Amino acid sequence: MDETVQELHQDVVHMGGLTKEAIAKASRGILEADRLLCEEVIGQDDVIDRMELSIASKCIEFLVSDESAAAAPKRKVAAILRVITDLERVADLAVDIALIGREIAPPCPAKITRRLQKMVDLTSDMVERSLRAFVSGKLHDLHRLREQEGTVEIAHRWLHAEVLRHLEAAPDYLRSGVGLLFVSHALKRMAAHATNIGEWAIFSVTGELGRLRSYHPTPFPATLLSLVR
Repeated sequence: MDETVQELHQDVVHMGGLTKEAIAKASRGILEADRLLCEEVIGQDDVIDRMELSIASKCIEFLVSDESAAAAPKRKVAAILRVITDLERVADLAVDIALIGREIAPPCPAKITRRLQKMVDLTSDMVERSLRAFVSGKLHDLHRLREQEGTVEIAHRWLHAEVLRHLEAAPDYLRSGVGLLFVSHALKRMAAHATNIGEWAIFSVTGELGRLRSYHPTPFPATLLSLVR
């Protein structure tokens, strides 16, 4: 029984690795105007989708085949079902970014590139951190997800304002600017899914359902401003 859960965790690690690779390639694709990288992300999406279905099938088989299984393994397997859903959605968002990267042509203004890169770095770290906690059961640094998600939200709002200001000065930037607004939103959604994974890590270990995040948009806190500049 423990071997089954361990095998499922290994499957999640594999799926998480492909998802993180998709984030990295899609982000590089749009920041470096590399359409080949964008095409790779789009082509890999079916692999991640099939992996989600395969893991889900194993989880369901485990849950229905042995009603005498202990509560803790069942809880871990139930949490895996939710985590792979979040991972699949993150991968879909990476595909959305790649699709935009295939259609628009930077270079972007330096300020926008820096803030977009900051969002990418934070989001990637959140996915890595939450998956590591989920697989290892070590929850000690999950509290950082709340601050990171808040910082992604701030960077998202700043990037929107910067793009709109640039559009006023350069109306021919419309296509690229609108594309970048969608990219920013996709990264914000990825951060939310990473937080969800962190919450399922807590449930997997403790059995407690709850919300890790309590961030609500407010005037920019001075302690966070330096993180998105």
